[in-house]
Parts: sequence; C-alpha cells; structure tokens
Amino acid sequence: MKKLTILGLFLCSLQGMAQKKEACCGESSTMACKLTSAEFRERKETVIANLKKEIVEKKELKNGIKYTFKDSDETISMLTDFIKTERQCCDFFNFDISVSAEKKYVYLALTGPKGVKDFIKTELSL
Repeated sequence: MKKLTILGLFLCSLQGMAQKKEACCGESSTMACKLTSAEFRERKETVIANLKKEIVEKKELKNGIKYTFKDSDETISMLTDFIKTERQCCDFFNFDISVSAEKKYVYLALTGPKGVKDFIKTELSL
C-alpha cells in the first residue's frame, strides 16, 4: 500500500480520486491510512462525528492532541471501540486513555510521528 502525505490526500480529493486515495499519491510520507476514500468518509460521518460531539476540551501536545471527555461507561466504551478500529487503519497513532480518580473525566491522547497533529486536525477534524 502506498503511503500518503496530508498534501497528497488533499490533492487526491481535488483530483476526484474517490475510489482509492492511494491512486494518485506517492510513497514519501511516514503516515498511511489504509481505508478507501469512501470508507474514510463514512468513518468521519459516523464514528469520528460521534466522538467529536463528546469532546469537552482539547489540548495540543508536542506530538499530538489530548482530548477530555465526561466520564461514563459509555464514553469509555466509545473510546476503546474508536481505538480498536483506528489502530487498524492508521497504525502510526499512539493511544493513551486515562480516567480521573474522581470519575469526572476520561482523557484520550492521540500522538505519533512528526506531522500527526496536522493529520488529526485536517483529516480527522478532531
């Protein structure tokens, strides 16, 4: 599978490469998403959109972004389901979930190699 750059993904979308994102992109990036454009779009409209609704706060880290959510069993399940699937399509992410002792918040840190913060903002829109 060819690796994608953020710019490459953008150019693919501009060129109408809806079937496979890798159809027009080179091998120069360190990050690669393994979903087709249709699969990726569906994931953004469902899983990622639902996750985004639950974000209470976000904080930029040196190598990613840390999100705060209200603590609940449903939130923890949603985050673990997100991680289970996301690590299959974007295996360059590091995931860190923590739960506050006072049961107020759940935290998810998404980190990774150089450029991952921009990938999160532009491609995941999180």
